[in-house]
Parts: sequence; structure tokens; C-alpha cells
Amino acid sequence: MSVKNIFPFKVVLGSASPRRIELMRGLGVDITVKPSHADETYPQNLTAEQIPCFLAEQKMHAIAPSCNANDVI
Repeated sequence: MSVKNIFPFKVVLGSASPRRIELMRGLGVDITVKPSHADETYPQNLTAEQIPCFLAEQKMHAIAPSCNANDVI
């Protein structure tokens, strides 16, 4: 069974990271790459566990206006 049959949504990656692109495509996920160009600075009070979530949310907010309502960011 194809990943497209299980997950029939358009996946938008807000990062141009070659490794992230490789990982998603390696899983058989068809992705669209839209680099966010978001500022990657973060509040110094964040824990190491909170930083990736904070940055991912910043990138999501940066590209969301250019995505469709049923895209997965």
C-alpha cells in the first residue's frame, strides 16, 4: 500500500534542509518544499526540548499564508 493511500494530503515542508527532504521522500511522502526564511532566533529561556518546537511553529506561521487549507505543514 502506498503512503499516498494512507496519507492523501499535500505535505508542505517549511525548510530547505536536505536531510529533512531526504527523510520525507525516503518514507515515500510526496512533499512540496517552501523554505520559510523565518528568523531562527529563539528566547533564551527555552529548554533544549522546546527550541525545535518553537522554531517549527515560527516556520509554520511564515509559510501558512501561502498554503491551502488542506495542506499539512
